[in-house]
Order: sequence, then structure tokens, then C-alpha cells
Amino acid sequence: MSFMARISVVVVTVILLFPIQSFAQGGDDDFPIAEISAGNFFGIGARGLGMGGAQIAAGMDGTALVYNPALLARIRRIEILTGMSHDRLSNDENTYPTWSVPDKAFDGKSKSFTRLNALNVSVPVPTYRGSAVVGFGVNRVMSFDHVFQFGHHWGVFDTWGTERGSELETGGLYLYSAGGAIDLSPRLSVGGALNLYHGRDNYTWDYYFHEQGTSPNEIVTEDYSQYIESRYTGVSARVGMSANFNHNLSLGVTVESPISFAIDGEFSEDGWSYPDEFEYELRHPFSFGAGAALSIDRLQLALDLHYTDWRQMEYTEYANMAIANNLFDLYYRETVKLNVGAEYMLPRMGAKLRAGYMYDPIPYADFLVKNDREFVTIGVGFLIDRMMTLDIAFITGSYEYTLPDPSVGPIAGLSADAMFEKYSVNRLYVTTAFRL
Repeated sequence: MSFMARISVVVVTVILLFPIQSFAQGGDDDFPIAEISAGNFFGIGARGLGMGGAQIAAGMDGTALVYNPALLARIRRIEILTGMSHDRLSNDENTYPTWSVPDKAFDGKSKSFTRLNALNVSVPVPTYRGSAVVGFGVNRVMSFDHVFQFGHHWGVFDTWGTERGSELETGGLYLYSAGGAIDLSPRLSVGGALNLYHGRDNYTWDYYFHEQGTSPNEIVTEDYSQYIESRYTGVSARVGMSANFNHNLSLGVTVESPISFAIDGEFSEDGWSYPDEFEYELRHPFSFGAGAALSIDRLQLALDLHYTDWRQMEYTEYANMAIANNLFDLYYRETVKLNVGAEYMLPRMGAKLRAGYMYDPIPYADFLVKNDREFVTIGVGFLIDRMMTLDIAFITGSYEYTLPDPSVGPIAGLSADAMFEKYSVNRLYVTTAFRL
């Protein structure tokens, strides 16, 4: 591989590995394509997550404020629900270009994060007939926690070299919600919630490149660091409906309005003392959900579908906005998320066993995704002294993708130097609820 070709590899690799904020800082030709908030639902509530996240029709606690506000009407007593999550993310076995060899000592990285995940208060309102419940909550619905590390080397003809990169990202978005639900009839409930998203993303990228040819003039070394802090604020509304056709079958539907985000922050390179500032506005598309729950004796089965067309995501304030928005149409796709779960009540033990499956497509275009996100879930729940529930859920799964590269374009396909990043995920959720 020629010296100039290797320089091109450096440029392409850096573009591939930078997240959204690195595109957001440059000139008129730079666009934030890899939007970290797109298709990023972390999940709340150990009961629901133990059932694979299928809660649009099966929910029965304060997390309904997020999954389907209409289900708040099922809560008959004042409930205070809190939860924590422990997330271990591992990046390893990345797929490298065929001309290079992985540096096993530097390929991959693991890190764990423990966070407060949920705080919800649900209060039934006295009514003459039926049910009316108001709810308030703070839930960590998006996680920006991310690790990535790669290293590879090569020797082609009269040149040899090595390249390494390490990425660490922390933060997330909390959802502040206020809503309520009422029974329109004995079989039909409706509900809604107003949502405020708020949080931040802290990103660090360290990169090293060295290549040497046969002469001293053919030595290239680059050592680069990037630091970005982004602050997100967004608003939306969610409405839901729940229909109980009989004691065994329930159906639910939800609609979340587009989320309007205002994003600002600071960007610096190599420890510069005066960081650049940036700001722009982004709008997510509508998101639709439908679910069904079937109860047979002590067994409950649940299934949810969530549809979002991420090609409709758009900037509402950004330089060269028309061109940037066209890139969403090129590099994103519509997704249908699937959640399937089951819950079985153990007689005379006050305990429930749960299991589920989640298929959560990455919103990038097909040619950028090698393996979509798939998770298997298990869980258990306990009723303690009729006033307290303790729920535990464990989730494990994996996925593999590469970031969009505007220098190549979807028509040309992937660059020959594209690197697919492989991740494995293990999450533990613990939720407890007090009913007064």
C-alpha cells in the first residue's frame, strides 16, 4: 500500500470513528450524521425488562408513565417506585480491513456503569366511578455510556505501521414526566404525559498513528486528542390507550410526538485552553407503539411493536440544513422494534418468574449494520408484606456496526477501510415499589 494511500486511510478512519459532535464543529461541509440520541432507549423498570420490555399492554406500575400512560389507571394505591441499573459494556473482536492485522493487546475495552434509573410517584384520585391516576417521574431513558478501543498494524511492500484509538463516552438523558390516566369505560382507559428530556454527553477520543517507509522522509506520526461536552434539552408529549376485552386479553397503543432537542456544548482538541462552542437544534420523528397481553391462569404473555422512521429525523436549526437533512435520508432507515415476554406466578410463594426477548434495530442504514441489537432477558419479582415489591432483571446481548462515512456515500457502499465495531452488553436492573 502506497504512502499516499496510507494517509487516506488515516483520514477515513478518523472520520469513521468520530461521533456526532466531531462532525458538528467543522466548516460548512461537516455534518453530525451519527446522532447518539437516535434509537437509544435504555429501558426502565425491572418487571418490564424481565419480560423483554413488552409493557404497552402488560404494564402495571409507575413505569407506565413512559411505556403507556393509559396503564396508570390500573394503579389502585399510592405507589412510589425507584430503580437502579448496572451496565457492563464490552468492545472486542472488531472487524478490521483485510489488509491489516489486529493488535490483540490493544483490541477492545470494557467498562461498567452504575446509575439511578427510575423514580416515579403515582397517586390515584378519588372518583365516583372507574379510575383516575396522576403520575410524576424522573427516568433515565437514554444512556450515552460507551467505550471503544482498537489497535491494528500492517506491513505492505516497503512500509509498516500501527494505528490505535481509544474512545470513552459517559452521560445520558433523564426524562422528567407529568401525566395521568382515566377510565372512559370499564374496558377502555386513556392517558397522556408531557415530557422534558435533559442531560449531557461527555466524550473523549485519543488517537495515535505511526507509519514508516524505507527512507527517513517517509515517516508519519500523529498523536491526537479530542474532548467534547454536549448538553441536551428536549420536549415531547406521549398519549396512550388501553383496551381490556375480557379478563384474559388486553391491547394497547401509544404515540410519542416528535422530540424537539436544543443541543449546545464545547469542543476542544489536544488540551487547547479555549474550546470552541457549538449549538444546533434537532427533531426526532413520531414514534408509534402497539402491544398485546394475554393472561392464562398464572401465565401472562406480552408482545410489543414500536415503529419509527428515522429518515424523517431533521435539523431545525443548522448550517447548510438542507444538505445535512438529506444525509439522514441516506444514512438512516425505518425500524420496527420487537419486545416479547412472559411472566409466571409461582403459587403460594408471592414470587414471579419472567423471561423475554428484545430485537432493537440500530437506526443506521442496512449497509452500516452487520448485526442488529438483540437481547435475552430474565427476571424475578417478589411481593413483600403486601406493601412492597422487589423486582430484578438481567439482560444480555450483542450488536455490530460501523459509523456513517460521508466521504464515501451510500451509493458507493462502504469504504474498503471501514471498521465494524462489535459490542456485548450485560445489564442488571433492580426496582422496588412501595404501595401505601
